[in-house]
Amino acid sequence: METTLRSSLNNWQQVLQTVGTGIQEKLSAAKDPALSSWHTIIYRVIAEINSAMNDLHVLSEDLTASRSDAEYREVLVRAWPVNHFLDRMTYIGTAVLGAGGAAFIFHGLDLAIVFWAIGLILMGLGLGGLWEWERKHWDFYADQFKVDERYRPWKGRKS
Repeated sequence: METTLRSSLNNWQQVLQTVGTGIQEKLSAAKDPALSSWHTIIYRVIAEINSAMNDLHVLSEDLTASRSDAEYREVLVRAWPVNHFLDRMTYIGTAVLGAGGAAFIFHGLDLAIVFWAIGLILMGLGLGGLWEWERKHWDFYADQFKVDERYRPWKGRKS
């Protein structure tokens, strides 16, 4: 759209300058007030077209800068590291819970309770840590992209 509009403005500017030059030649030959009025209007329109083309150029530069800034912030947010330790702790907790079921079948309730307790503790710590990790990730994202406080899910908690 920008290139179409810009080329259209250039075409209009060229047409108006040609018409303005023609009117100026006629004005030098005869002092007609109607031609003088048209000449003034045409050159005022040409000045407005120049202003519009300048505004388009500034807008284009602003959009390019904003796009670059957003891409930079996106890279920062995507670079947030993954916490493999907490992730693996949750997997191990799940496996130990399953081992507790096998221990219950083969050795009885005493050994199963130990496995279940260890599995639940590992899963609880892992999931709680992942919760906190993701909350910090969201806070970083919200700070980078200047998300309003009312749209932040944990706005009551401080980091």
